Amino acid sequence: MWDLTTALQATAVVAAGALAVPPVARGAGGFCAVIGLLGVLQGRTWAPTVAALGLLAWFVGHWSFAVRHGRALSVGDSAVGDR
Repeated sequence: MWDLTTALQATAVVAAGALAVPPVARGAGGFCAVIGLLGVLQGRTWAPTVAALGLLAWFVGHWSFAVRHGRALSVGDSAVGDR
């Protein structure tokens, strides 16, 4: 089993990696999220952690890539792609 310290360290490492290399984080994060969700369906104890960290990596990677390339949306945007 894991403890809070291990969970926080894993979260920090995944988020930092996703910020550093967004394209890799999106691919690897998506893969881990799918593997984790499939593991949840099979009742594996490790699966929720893998799914959560995969989703975190995927989300942070997408966000970081969008911010770096000027594609971040705000609440005031009328539609995706309007500029």
